[in-house]
Amino acid sequence: MLLAIVTADGDAFERVADDDGWGVPEHQALLRVIGFDPGPIDGEVGSMTRSAVLDFQRCANAGVLGLEPESLPESGELDATTVKALYQGFVVASSPSVPLGALHPTHPEIGCSEYNPISREPPVGHLNRRVSLAIHPSLPPYHDAAPCTKGDHGVCPVTQPHNDCMWYREHFIEQSEPASVFFDFQWLKLSDGGAVLSVLTNIPSDELVEFQVWRDVVDFDGSVLVHAGPESLPTRGEAVGSPVPGRIYNGVCFARWYAPDDWSPYAVEDWFVDAEEGAGLRPPLFSVRHSRGWAFSRPPGVRLDRLFFSGKPLPGTLVMSNTGELIRVPDGVMRVPAFDTVHLDEHVLAVGASLPDAWLEPEESEL
Repeated sequence: MLLAIVTADGDAFERVADDDGWGVPEHQALLRVIGFDPGPIDGEVGSMTRSAVLDFQRCANAGVLGLEPESLPESGELDATTVKALYQGFVVASSPSVPLGALHPTHPEIGCSEYNPISREPPVGHLNRRVSLAIHPSLPPYHDAAPCTKGDHGVCPVTQPHNDCMWYREHFIEQSEPASVFFDFQWLKLSDGGAVLSVLTNIPSDELVEFQVWRDVVDFDGSVLVHAGPESLPTRGEAVGSPVPGRIYNGVCFARWYAPDDWSPYAVEDWFVDAEEGAGLRPPLFSVRHSRGWAFSRPPGVRLDRLFFSGKPLPGTLVMSNTGELIRVPDGVMRVPAFDTVHLDEHVLAVGASLPDAWLEPEESEL
């Protein structure tokens, strides 16, 4: 799987996914990762998942995912052709596209599940893989003589008492557990005023997480806050209701949250404060708390690089991000590309009207 992602090999990725028996939950997670939010990762093909699949199919057919234009049925269904395109779209979006010849000539992928398990508890075999990356300044001695390069794991030299792979022991140093990571925060609006709150993470699926929505956040500066450590979650505004438990599945951390009857996080006019009270935004955010740290999102919005126009936008069209910045849309685009100055999880607060070019050009200074 790692080799397939590193080399952008969609066919190899598909073979591993089929071998592992992937189904709707894994496909929902892939959709979420590449920017088509299906809501909860629950294995149910409901209206939100169908809407995400339909958006993916339309974008794949338009050739805006970095793929050759596809001929997918725009049905909202996860048929075999759509799933295959989803795998390819995921590796293209996630991969550094390293040529296979640039990797280690005899060990581009290291470790077998029999002798290098993640855990010694079930599940075992192909569902208990360890991911390893080996970087050598030069080729190690006898690199082409390792028995496992012939595909016969039974003759691989192992150590006792657990039959650990000797090659792994000699070439790898076990690293400490990485710090928790959160990125790409999303609010998916529900028809009843609530939302599916989600964020991508490296935290294991069995970790307990808790979401909290905040309103009138007074110290918002446009950035995402992620903290690893024992310090308690700070108060950044007024807590809306009680915390709600979340779940983690395949790297997607999410929870369903419902707004109270007397307040909505989508009332954009309430985010701005009068000059007398201090300039700036006081928007709603959500926080995620777990045993090793916490993180705060950005306000609700549509991810900027997922903004889709049904026709050609007029020259000078502006969008306002949820950080309060105005960004000009490139002329003639149907889907806004990522900008160097825009973070992955930058979101659009509103889409503005067309303005004359002269309004956007800086004034020439007089010498």
